[in-house]
Amino acid sequence: MVTRQRKFTLTKAEILSGRDNFKEIFEKGKLIHGQFTIVFYFPANGKKVGFVVSKTEKKAVRRNRLKRMMREIYRLNKSKFPDGFHYALLAKGTCDDYYCLEKEILNLVGKI
Repeated sequence: MVTRQRKFTLTKAEILSGRDNFKEIFEKGKLIHGQFTIVFYFPANGKKVGFVVSKTEKKAVRRNRLKRMMREIYRLNKSKFPDGFHYALLAKGTCDDYYCLEKEILNLVGKI
């Protein structure tokens, strides 16, 4: 018997893109603060997510690493994010530990 592996990939339909979409979430959406991240959310059809790192993190290599970590956290924990919202995950750039970041993001999303 062959079993299918479950795909955890992120599709284009799941990724939030476009300046107007981010602007709408930041201006009209609600937010939850954490020590290392901020989760913005806005009621919408479906579930989309965008990833942002503050420019206070000067090094592009570090900003990209933080974005990759946030994408991986979302990819592995999609089911824990409630449907019917668009999300923008903003890393403040002060945490470099994956597990610390994962714990905080999942804690913040649990409050929604």
